[in-house]
Amino acid sequence: MRELRFRAWHNNRMCYFDLFTTEWDSMSIKDVIINGEPIMQYTGLKDANGVEIYEGDIVERSGRNLEVYWHNFTACWRTTGHTGITKSDMALMCKVIGNVYEHKELLEGGKECQKTS
Repeated sequence: MRELRFRAWHNNRMCYFDLFTTEWDSMSIKDVIINGEPIMQYTGLKDANGVEIYEGDIVERSGRNLEVYWHNFTACWRTTGHTGITKSDMALMCKVIGNVYEHKELLEGGKECQKTS
């Protein structure tokens, strides 16, 4: 079974937690939710270097930088410009190079790419 872990972009830094964590540092999950800050889920996948891949990560694949996101209609993790992503795709072909909050300039035009729902 896949681990259910999350991270949140809070006060210009990434904070990590799981379903059972109620606080980290001096803030709580409630602070993140009340402030409307983005919460990103762990995909359960790792890249070619063994780095965990979270929603909102930017991965490099075949010379292209792609954002990882959840696709509601097909109920799977996807990258911009591609279909669903698999464990073998990530382990063999992708490398996490940043995320959309700290490294937006890595995406085309420095903004989120077009995602399909």
